[in-house]
Amino acid sequence: MCGVCDEVLTAVDVGLKRSRSPQALNTSNKARAFENLHVRLPRPVAQHPANAKPPCSARNLISALHDGGIVALPPNVASLALVKASGELVSQGLDLDVVSSWDVIRAIQNPYFRLGGVRETLSKDKVFKAHLAAVCRSIGLWVDTKVDAPRLRSITAGAERCAAAAPVYALHRDTWYGCPQSLVIAWIPLHDVTADEVFAFYPECFKRPVPNTSRKHDHRKWMQDVGWHGTTSPQNFAEAEANPDADLGSTLRWDLKAGTILLFSAAQLHQTLPNPTDGNTRYSLDFRILPLCDSTAPNVDNESSGEQTRIDAEFWLVRNVPT
Repeated sequence: MCGVCDEVLTAVDVGLKRSRSPQALNTSNKARAFENLHVRLPRPVAQHPANAKPPCSARNLISALHDGGIVALPPNVASLALVKASGELVSQGLDLDVVSSWDVIRAIQNPYFRLGGVRETLSKDKVFKAHLAAVCRSIGLWVDTKVDAPRLRSITAGAERCAAAAPVYALHRDTWYGCPQSLVIAWIPLHDVTADEVFAFYPECFKRPVPNTSRKHDHRKWMQDVGWHGTTSPQNFAEAEANPDADLGSTLRWDLKAGTILLFSAAQLHQTLPNPTDGNTRYSLDFRILPLCDSTAPNVDNESSGEQTRIDAEFWLVRNVPT
């Protein structure tokens, strides 16, 4: 392993000995290989349902998410290292002379198109792959877990008035974009956020179909015509969204600290809402996790196609952090 990647993983191993990579899985050891049994999860800082038993292991966590749960785990060494590295990269992308505080970064106007190089780096850099692998290990996920590259989100106040940015605010499930039903999303704010800066969940719709246009999305064709979502312009984002007049029930949002690991099923209905603070941009990272598991979220309304194309093109094994 390269020195930088080894340093990252060593720094965030949270005192645990690294385990050897599991061999080919069979029925008897699949459940054991799904998670790092040495990692006991901390109590969530927020969760849905609020009265649910907090998951104590990765296996419990994934099962809860596939059943409609939403879990926000507190910041840890791994997630805070990712936040720090991301802040340094964003500062460079915005041509700041020194690594600046998030208060300074958030006040910079119209940052989206200045951050193209940052998004490209996040999609390819070995150091950030090492950070993602470390976050997965820190919450007990085994090395046969697959993840994709992190996406930088910058939600600027007033951007919702720009027609080209409309896809950013589409009401959707990630499964509508050629994603497997077992997929899990990890969302990490890069600075403290208030509830009205966080995207909204509509958990009452998890097991209820919502009229949508997911049938239009063929991920094979989309990859040929547009390419990876993380570096394309918003106007090129895939189209698969819910009918905005659908009955969605109540919304769910929380205040969260920088480095919080917010986890939810790709089948959760959610939506980015306008940033309410004038002259301000909200920054976050998110990445998709394809866990080795024996559960999956229900498919109530997903008609998209191209799932295997997406997995083959975008996901890599945690065990295969570049050497």
